[in-house]
Amino acid sequence: MFVNAVYRHGTERSAQSAFGYHFGMTMAQWICAGMMGLGPTQHIETGGPNGDPGFLQASTPLPDLWGTHPAGPQHWLVDAKARQLIGLGDLREGLEQLQGGSALMHGQPHMQVLCGT
Repeated sequence: MFVNAVYRHGTERSAQSAFGYHFGMTMAQWICAGMMGLGPTQHIETGGPNGDPGFLQASTPLPDLWGTHPAGPQHWLVDAKARQLIGLGDLREGLEQLQGGSALMHGQPHMQVLCGT
């Protein structure tokens, strides 16, 4: 998938960032639900698994999405990265966000998923 010339050269940066964010979320949902069978996901800012108030802290590095799989009660924490070229720094940031969410799981078994598009 690629963007056209009007988007690339005639769209302001904030709109391009918003597109990248929505594209990343869409791809994460597709990968998790369509390919791995995860049930519906929710944005982490809705409160996160188990309603832990730590998931509402905007200043804390947290994953983007969470959900459960129909095959079991285990929660899934999902972080998405979307860029033209995803580098090691992006992956480290995603890992940091997933680990921030894992810390709020208080030892409860869960899955971490890092999606890069």
